[in-house]
Amino acid sequence: MNETYVKQMFLNIIEEIAQKIVADKRFDLLLKAYNAWRENEVDGIEYFFDATNEKNIQWCLDNGLSKAKFDKMQAKHKARNTKYFMWDDAHLTPCVLTDKEVENWLEREACEIVKWVFTYPYTEEYKAIYDAYISDILLEITFN
Repeated sequence: MNETYVKQMFLNIIEEIAQKIVADKRFDLLLKAYNAWRENEVDGIEYFFDATNEKNIQWCLDNGLSKAKFDKMQAKHKARNTKYFMWDDAHLTPCVLTDKEVENWLEREACEIVKWVFTYPYTEEYKAIYDAYISDILLEITFN
């Protein structure tokens, strides 16, 4: 068995797991893992902040988001009935996102997220996906 074959087989497994998570609509698991990946690996770029989470709000205010911009963003959240936003070097003004926009984003990133789950299965946010989707597959392989 050559290295290319094993790599492709592994990538196929990752894709199948990602598709299963999306099909199960476990965006809660994907969002936590995605944010951990963005925070730990790329300095928070494209992190999804929750406008209802006091820690998220305080972090943004402490790191340069003006109260005026925050208040304007809150009005957009109420108008769009959503709670997520991005704010980083690429989004100097908070970018308000609907739940569907976040779900679509996570669907596109699902394979990448699962790669990180395999790489760091002991990280709390990744472990939830590992326990829910990967451990059973590995147990099945081990005992068959």
